[in-house]
Amino acid sequence: MGAPRFIPRDFTSSPHLFGRAEVEWPPVEGRERVMERECARLQHAFSLAVRDGLREKQTSLRRYARDLGLDYGRLGRIMRGEIPMKLEDVMLASRHFPFRLQLQRHQPNP
Repeated sequence: MGAPRFIPRDFTSSPHLFGRAEVEWPPVEGRERVMERECARLQHAFSLAVRDGLREKQTSLRRYARDLGLDYGRLGRIMRGEIPMKLEDVMLASRHFPFRLQLQRHQPNP
């Protein structure tokens, strides 16, 4: 597997807090960078929701990965924002945890 196109946590002012706490999202320039930052924001929200679900179920990320047949190392990198997630990751989580996915049309802030 090659290097990711972008590293989601690099878009935050506090990369070490990606998926763990609220972070700031400094502005970026260029259409592609704006899109990548918005993807990173979605992944951050996903990681927060999964962590909340793990706490509620009193389980670990390792067990969650095992139960769903996911690679624990890859899942950890997703949760930390080291690699971009895939839609399959979102769908698996939405079936396992009590959060609801909702798509809305909006204009991202540049």
